[in-house]
Parts: sequence; C-alpha cells; structure tokens
Amino acid sequence: LDPFTVELSWQTIDETEKTLQDLLDGKVVSRLAGMEAWNISRALPLRQGEWFTNWSAKLSVYPEKKKKGIIMACSTFWKYPHRVEMLWTLAERKQAFALNQWIMADIDDALRIICASNRKWEPDWKNLRHIVSELGYTPDYLVERVNAIFEYPTLQKRTQSALEFISDVL
Repeated sequence: LDPFTVELSWQTIDETEKTLQDLLDGKVVSRLAGMEAWNISRALPLRQGEWFTNWSAKLSVYPEKKKKGIIMACSTFWKYPHRVEMLWTLAERKQAFALNQWIMADIDDALRIICASNRKWEPDWKNLRHIVSELGYTPDYLVERVNAIFEYPTLQKRTQSALEFISDVL
C-alpha cells in the first residue's frame, strides 16, 4: 500500500460557503483561503450532502479574476529595485533569520503565482511534490530548486538561487 495522508477539517457550512464565495468572487486572495479551496476540492467528506457537491462543482473552475488577483498581489514587492537589494544587504550583514524570512515570503509568492498561472488551487506546500505533475508550467526541477534554496550553506548563494528562481517564475 502506498502511504497517504488523512487530514480533518471542522467548520460550519455557513463559514465555508462565505469563504468560498469570497474566494471565487475575487474578494479574497489570501494564502489560507487558497489552501482551503485546495483542501475542499480534494476532500472526501465523511457525510455526503448537496452542499459538498455544490462546493466541488464551484471549485472545479478556477476563476480568471482569481488568477489576476493572486498574480498582482504576489508580485507587488518585486517591482521595487530596493526590494532585491535588501536581500543582498541582509546576506552581506549575515542576518540569516531576517533573510530567510524574506526569502520564504518570496518563494511562497512565487509558488502562488505558479499555481495561479496554471489555474490550480494552491496546496499546503508540504504537498508540493505531489501536485507538480498537475501543473502545466513550472520552472524545471521545481521542488528540488525550492528545497535547495534553503540548503545552501552561504547566504549569498541562498539569495542568488532564490532570485534566479523568482526570475524564472516571472
């Protein structure tokens, strides 16, 4: 048997209805809402109901408005030249914690752009390896490159590889 993961989610039907409607209308572009959509779109309910069938049907189509909203929200910081320079400054100053926080946020945004560009709901990144085959466009060696960014021993190499990855995504 192949191993599989079981996760449980508990919430009211009304809460989920509102979250999904706001998400599908493009009112919400948050990471958590995107993960919720991914989880629901792949869920096996403990009880069948019309509500679940309706949610699955709604989530089977990734709205264009959502795609544009995610791409705009996730690429905003990268238009400022000082934003890239800040990463190099943190690396030179050996501020590993601050640098890693910024790089993690940047990689998170890049992965969200990849999912939106492919019109796929974004998973919890622990599931990234499992969804790569569902994505039409990705930079080569996506999972390996993302993991390698945080494994490089020098902050300069970490910064360089993160910026190269972001450039490939854009």
